[in-house]
Amino acid sequence: MKVILILYSLCYLSYPQFLCAADRQQIEKQIKQNLNRPLPQKLLQFSSLFLGHPSSLNGPLGEGGQGEFDQDPLYRFDQFDCTTYVETVMALSQSISFSDFEHKINQIRYATGRPHFFSRNHFISKQWIKSNDKKGFVSDITLKISQEFIGKHLVKAKIDPFNWVQHFNPEIIQIPHLNQQQKQTKLLKLKQMASQYYQTSTASIVDTILPGIPFKEFLYYAEIEKSIPQGAILNFLGPIRIPGTGLIVLHQGLAIWKNKILYLRHATTVGEKKILDIKLSDYISQFSPNSKYQAINILKIN
Repeated sequence: MKVILILYSLCYLSYPQFLCAADRQQIEKQIKQNLNRPLPQKLLQFSSLFLGHPSSLNGPLGEGGQGEFDQDPLYRFDQFDCTTYVETVMALSQSISFSDFEHKINQIRYATGRPHFFSRNHFISKQWIKSNDKKGFVSDITLKISQEFIGKHLVKAKIDPFNWVQHFNPEIIQIPHLNQQQKQTKLLKLKQMASQYYQTSTASIVDTILPGIPFKEFLYYAEIEKSIPQGAILNFLGPIRIPGTGLIVLHQGLAIWKNKILYLRHATTVGEKKILDIKLSDYISQFSPNSKYQAINILKIN
């Protein structure tokens, strides 16, 4: 693993927009070695490959070198945010080769499977879950787990993609060598195109609802935790406002069982800012009743 990490570092220092041959060979080797393992074991193995790697809130991925508005790489293995980490592990676990991984990760991240800013599943609650459920990648098992104990609990927020785009500043444009004026021109085009995809602000507003298990009940009923399968996606919910719209899913990670203890394996957003494990009960216990984090939603990876 140390050799792989050194190769990653050297490759990305030299070629930040592209994947070097060493990365591809190592990942291809891992895919082949795990090909015949059950999916839960694949999720455990592939998620562990990146433990200790740095995390970022700045969205390390984009639409690739030909992208119209964001030319960050389509995928990378040296840095993640919470969602790109989940997407990468999902795609690796469901692939039979590296080229299949390239196809799968685009299918997971983009509604059409083709990279473009407006086909990307930007909103987990409104777009990502719906798209990946339709394609058969995930199933929401929250209600199946929780109804026996707490009944039906829903978390709601109004999502307004059109208005969200209108609040962008030029730094959203990730294209090397563009000056500020050129970025401003690109941004204007992006905002104009938003009207084609999202119609008007009023028409684009959607009441989005997700089932969630409140933290208090989750910690009280031990059987809820025991019902979570290996490698499940854990979505942490709580309606908040960001410039232009609302959100429901505030963070994502993977459920990892080790020695009969359930951990959250995730790209942290505070503290050490890297991929690490924390006992799920400890993670949830840190949030007060007044915290923006309120409940947990559970997706089974198929």
